[in-house]
Amino acid sequence: YHRNNIERYGSEGRWVEATIRRLLDWGFNLLGAGHSESLRYKGLAHTIFLGLGSGFASYEDIVPKVHWTGFPNVFSPKFEEYCDIRAREICSEARDDPWLFGYFLDNELEWFGKVHRPWGIFAEAVKKPPEHSAKKALVDMLRERYGAVERLNGVWGTDFKSFDEMLERTDWAEPRNEAMERDAMDFVALVAEKYFSITTAAIRRYDPNHMILGCRFAGDAPEPVWRAAGRYCDIVTLNFYGRVDLDTGEPIGLVEHLKRRYELCKRPLMVTEWSFPALDSGLPCKHGAGMRVDTQRQKARCFEIYQTTFFSLPFVVGSDYFMWVDEPALGISSTFPEDSNYGLVNERDEPYREFVEVVREVNRRVYEIRERGYEERRRPEPEPAPWPEPPKGARWIARMPIVLKNPRDVPTSNPFVPLSLGEISTEIDWSNFKPSQITALDAEGAGIPIQIDSPGEGLSNLSEICLRCPLGPGESKTVYLYLASEPVREGVEGLPEGMAVEERNGRVEIDNGRLRVVKSRAGGDLADEVKLEGTILGRIYPLLRQNVKGELRYPAPDRTELLKISKGPLRAVIWASLRGEGFEALCRLALYPGREWASARLFRIRNRSDEEWKLEGYFIFAYPLIGGSTEGDEVGGPDVPNYYLNMGMWADEGVGTFYGAASRSGEVHVRYWRDTSYHADAFRPLKKPVSLRPGEAFESAGEPEIIVFGGRLKGERPWSPVILDAFRSPIPHIFPAQRPGSHRKGG
Repeated sequence: YHRNNIERYGSEGRWVEATIRRLLDWGFNLLGAGHSESLRYKGLAHTIFLGLGSGFASYEDIVPKVHWTGFPNVFSPKFEEYCDIRAREICSEARDDPWLFGYFLDNELEWFGKVHRPWGIFAEAVKKPPEHSAKKALVDMLRERYGAVERLNGVWGTDFKSFDEMLERTDWAEPRNEAMERDAMDFVALVAEKYFSITTAAIRRYDPNHMILGCRFAGDAPEPVWRAAGRYCDIVTLNFYGRVDLDTGEPIGLVEHLKRRYELCKRPLMVTEWSFPALDSGLPCKHGAGMRVDTQRQKARCFEIYQTTFFSLPFVVGSDYFMWVDEPALGISSTFPEDSNYGLVNERDEPYREFVEVVREVNRRVYEIRERGYEERRRPEPEPAPWPEPPKGARWIARMPIVLKNPRDVPTSNPFVPLSLGEISTEIDWSNFKPSQITALDAEGAGIPIQIDSPGEGLSNLSEICLRCPLGPGESKTVYLYLASEPVREGVEGLPEGMAVEERNGRVEIDNGRLRVVKSRAGGDLADEVKLEGTILGRIYPLLRQNVKGELRYPAPDRTELLKISKGPLRAVIWASLRGEGFEALCRLALYPGREWASARLFRIRNRSDEEWKLEGYFIFAYPLIGGSTEGDEVGGPDVPNYYLNMGMWADEGVGTFYGAASRSGEVHVRYWRDTSYHADAFRPLKKPVSLRPGEAFESAGEPEIIVFGGRLKGERPWSPVILDAFRSPIPHIFPAQRPGSHRKGG
């Protein structure tokens, strides 16, 4: 970029003039972190980056500075001295600068440690040698809190002989119970207090006039750290590379995340990095943060959604888009290989016109958007409906309102909405009822097609009801599920047109007209074979992420304990209880007529071993055997991280076919990769690991769907229509159960 600009402009001064002219024209008013100092004092306010913590981490650390920023040893007496020297050098000269907006303390310090857990800094301190001042501070905190080591042992469940022995040992880095975790978090709070008090005091000694802009959290930080930042900083900053649902225009989780962090720190927020690299730039976009999109038009749409959201939130006072220029195709350096299309301009200093036109328009509307304020996405309310007369001999027990909404500007391509009964209501004991006692009507009393499928003989929270409700652009429909005292609905036999189910020779085959799934009654797969119009795609099976006494294990099932096939007017479903070494998993696979995809869910994982272990999450693996073998099967699709469709796939060019998995849920992380094995990672991490004693189970009626799909390698991005066909279904909004009498005049 520098060489191109020398050739284009002849001097840095002429580049500065052109760049400032562009930035002002595109509606920017601040030079953020990492700017060229030659741009200062030309019409834009600027910031100063100090790097106090990351700089000192090169000398003394709590979190080692290996591939990233590390974390400084704030208990070292030299840390305060280091901060004072840096502040005296930089801040004393800037104290009267009217163009200075404020100081960034740091960028993306490793507040979660190397283990990426809220108590990560505690774990890093434990790993230090006995003479390390951070470890001494931790043990001193515990000595003051408990007085006697025997009291600590009683609370923690440990066997330390003395507090001095704690200094010597490093085998207590992971909290083993809630009390130990609380103490660990209190140490994190102590570290945060030291960091922010020391750094901000150094700045205030030499510059009392300008704002302190926080330390640019890498998306998040432990809760005590946000509180400490709010006590000492004027503005709290974070870098946030989130996701956007391009179909609905929703910035997924953004507003909730920012609101919660504002509640913690009680200071204005500024989002100091965010971006959405586009693949049509020609750059690899394989390294670096941010959701990848296909085109500059999609990138512009994401910019509009994010920037409009920032402008509208009253507690957000700034937004720094990342960044001015693209990264090089070969990467920034051998140790920092980022190579993505973040830029407003490319390496030839040419703007991405379609993108910057939207940037200009949105930025120029900042105060109009600010005055309008943030408009909550209102949850649609059920359309009122009178209670219908129950069939003769029956009475209504309850009804559950569900509003199905299509927030897109295109019709739903997938009209099916599967919901577990536990998602619909946990107040009702479903085991007391039969499927024939449940019916669905809209607000006008017209019937809605439904199918109820159960893993066992009776109903339970894990039973699913599937609704069929096609919707037009922006349309919504209220559906009432009625629960009666007697049967009110006849069971419908048969299958949708074009579907077939065969059971023979110890295996089941389901054909939906495009996909054919084979499941044996013996093996451990959820599907032993998936075919697309006769072409073998591969297998489907679950995989656990277990933590057994600190050792990570990834077991897969090897046999089927229970197999049940459920079929009806809407779909065919495989329910399988799969057994592996020390565990049992209940899964289901649903096929719908004429689709090139199937839907998988995992509802329960039970510990069948003799020892306790932690469940950290699970995978749904779509293992490739395209054309009958793995030969020629390679990572296909966009092959970049964090693609906007949340998908991964295998492709066999010789067979001309692809096979993969996707999920509309942000709770599932999909990434396909290869080394000596095929890693079809559609991973559902649990927010907090669940400890399971022998016989105990993790059970959740609300587990996300994972779509397994296949298709032919024809045309540009052939996977997109298949995935979007599955994703574009009505979105359900579920409301509490209503009882007869209290809602007779309306919904």
